[in-house]
Amino acid sequence: MPELEEINFNGEIYVKKSSIENAAPSFDEDDEKHPYCIFRGHECGVHAGYLVESNLYGSPNAVKVAQARRLWRWDSKFTLTELANNGPRKAENCKFSEPSKNEIILLDVFEILPCTKDSAKWLKEVYSYDPNA
Repeated sequence: MPELEEINFNGEIYVKKSSIENAAPSFDEDDEKHPYCIFRGHECGVHAGYLVESNLYGSPNAVKVAQARRLWRWDSKFTLTELANNGPRKAENCKFSEPSKNEIILLDVFEILPCTKDSAKWLKEVYSYDPNA
């Protein structure tokens, strides 16, 4: 007998937990518990993504980030604060990695900048830079 992967109950589809364990978490733009932020670290550099958890391992500098993108170059008025508030001026001048498929842990974050909804939208839409292209 084949193994049941999903079931329809009163018009709702339910799936077997083991079939979605490795699925990347999804976040709503209005989710205040997991804001989209820019993270600056001493050695890890600058990242953008959803703040999942902070103060990991008893360290105020350790954070877990979902859908993280490494920001190598950005085009803003002056600082990362403007990037978090307004997004990039010209997306084509930015060099961002593709978003991580798994959550990552940054161990040396010393600045967390929550993004505005508009800025988060722009940051997520910047084309992933390919150095080999």
